[in-house]
Amino acid sequence: MFLPLLSAAEMCEKIFTNYFRRLIPNCADKAHGLSKLLSKDSLFKWVIEQETSFRALEDASCNPPVMALRDPTQEMILTTDASDKPIPFVSDN
Repeated sequence: MFLPLLSAAEMCEKIFTNYFRRLIPNCADKAHGLSKLLSKDSLFKWVIEQETSFRALEDASCNPPVMALRDPTQEMILTTDASDKPIPFVSDN
């Protein structure tokens, strides 16, 4: 199976949008200006449209519901594995 090589911009955009897409309202609309940079025949030209898309995604990813403080009054589910080594955890609220 052939896997195409991705540029750093493509990789970041894919990771970001795939992971946080469900949490960011209208994510596709906000990312449209940046997605246009990834088309095969386009030149990399950073203009107001790309800046606006970037700032909209930055703002959406740095504020609730993507980034929010945990509510201590809510029940918290902590997901880990059975490893005997220290590992990070994922909080599923």
